[in-house]
Amino acid sequence: MLSALFLFAAMQAAQPVVYLPAVPTLPEWENVQGLTQIRASSIVSEDMLPVMDIMLQKRECRSVVGPMPSPRDEPNIRMVGFYLDVLVLVMHDGRFARIVAAPGPCDEVRNYARALVNGRYQTVVAQPEGPGPAWYRARLVFAWQQ
Repeated sequence: MLSALFLFAAMQAAQPVVYLPAVPTLPEWENVQGLTQIRASSIVSEDMLPVMDIMLQKRECRSVVGPMPSPRDEPNIRMVGFYLDVLVLVMHDGRFARIVAAPGPCDEVRNYARALVNGRYQTVVAQPEGPGPAWYRARLVFAWQQ
């Protein structure tokens, strides 16, 4: 039993240690490289329904909603919504180690955005350059017709 425990401890010691970089401070977010696989156009209308429900139920969440640009092909449509930046820590093999949403008044939407990014983009993000994990930034756009 003791030899098995020693063997397990020795195997754990032989594993390479990966140091995860700290979350960039909010002023540093603009300098974080963009995650090109996540684009505003990839957020589809079905993704808006849970956000709209949260906005209806939570008064404190509505403070982030404001006017948004109209679609190019329909300039007379009035749109509302908001932008939400997220940081994604991508491991050397493309897996996500952590997703951080920008601070804001609505934790439910921030949690939804992190889950959306994790569920939809986990398998399509390219590996970071270099041997270690790296932070990337993405701007999500949640907009709907008023």
